[in-house]
Amino acid sequence: MPLITRDLGSFLLACYDEQEAALRALLASKVGDELPEVARGMHLLIEARDDGLFGQNTAVQELLADLAAKREIVKLHHCDHYECPEEAPSADLGCHREDAPCQTLRWLGLPFSQRPDYRGVEWRPE
Repeated sequence: MPLITRDLGSFLLACYDEQEAALRALLASKVGDELPEVARGMHLLIEARDDGLFGQNTAVQELLADLAAKREIVKLHHCDHYECPEEAPSADLGCHREDAPCQTLRWLGLPFSQRPDYRGVEWRPE
């Protein structure tokens, strides 16, 4: 189901919410349980990351921490009218734009570029 969003920051936060729900479903599941559809792709990712020393739960916790960190990055860059505050750390990175999302958000959005609600050229990194 496509996400209905006005801007890239909101789109990213909604994607992260979906991923977190899938990870939490995976964390709550037991071997042999059928995973909810939303978590099936995540299960393959967890298996690929499982090195046998730390187990599945550690891998899931690392991915949840990664999502939390990405949410904080979005908060630093997600501003009204695509304009990061001049006093924000991102202002020194050329993120202060009025006409398009900043490059940091564009790079964070790139992994979701195959989703039907991703806005192609408008959100691709330059």
